[in-house]
Amino acid sequence: MAIFDSQKSFNNETTYWDTCICKKNILNNEFHIQIPIHSGRFGLSVLDDEDSNGKMEYNFLGIPREGFGFSGYLQKGISKPKFEDFEFYIGSNEKKLITVILKYF
Repeated sequence: MAIFDSQKSFNNETTYWDTCICKKNILNNEFHIQIPIHSGRFGLSVLDDEDSNGKMEYNFLGIPREGFGFSGYLQKGISKPKFEDFEFYIGSNEKKLITVILKYF
């Protein structure tokens, strides 16, 4: 799971915050976590790193071989979204529920 704070950080894969979550902690296809971040615009991405190598794997056509998803954005096609497609705003002391639906090809 990674949080980005701009299009530039997303392009460069320079995370604002990231963590790894063990799949055994996911119950009924849901996982809840509190992430301490300041107010601002952010985007969250999730990778189901099935081979635990820390990066997305692609087939010979460039199609992802592992599951992935973005905050409040349902991926269509194989093109990487723009930051604005999955960004959200969080205010000071605000708690926000973010939904990510993983896509598998």
